[in-house]
Amino acid sequence: MSRGRVRALALVGLTAVAVGNTACWEQWSPTWFPQMKRQPAGQAFEDTGVPGHPQGFSPPQGTLPTDGLATPATAVVDDGVQVLETIPDDVADGLTNPVPADLRSLTRGKRQYETFCAPCHGAKGMADGPVAKAFLGVLPLVVSQGRSDGHLYATIAYGRRRMPAYSRLTLQERWDIVNYVRYLFPKPGQNVASIAPAGSQP
Repeated sequence: MSRGRVRALALVGLTAVAVGNTACWEQWSPTWFPQMKRQPAGQAFEDTGVPGHPQGFSPPQGTLPTDGLATPATAVVDDGVQVLETIPDDVADGLTNPVPADLRSLTRGKRQYETFCAPCHGAKGMADGPVAKAFLGVLPLVVSQGRSDGHLYATIAYGRRRMPAYSRLTLQERWDIVNYVRYLFPKPGQNVASIAPAGSQP
């Protein structure tokens, strides 16, 4: 057998071995080249093995979200419309308004009020907005005089009965609206001058 023929057979043999090994690469690849598909991956809703958390980690009872308010209560159906009850009044009443009711806050609150609230409650809070003409049950904001700032804030954040939630508003924007509503309808015994400086109007 000639030397060239031996080389050709050796080359064919090496090629066959190389091709065969590439087909087995996934089975014997070294651990210093870990593939993504070989990583441990958890499955959705699998048992975590942590007592009390069989379906994943849920917050402990009494935990509040970052906006400082508890989650809404269970849904109810009112005339075929699904609505969410707001947080308990005692929780809402415990919230204190951290935003000073100065002219800047009132100006911002007026702008947000005219955008989100006036279509139902009207420009001056008299429940005469264009939406109120089509849907019964829109309350004039004079009823807010008997409510706490926290109650108004929670109503804006979560809605109440047919009123939708405006949770997309920032915390600052919600409190600005509360300040503006207080400007329109001060609480009994509350001096409007204490809300807005004398001579100023948002």
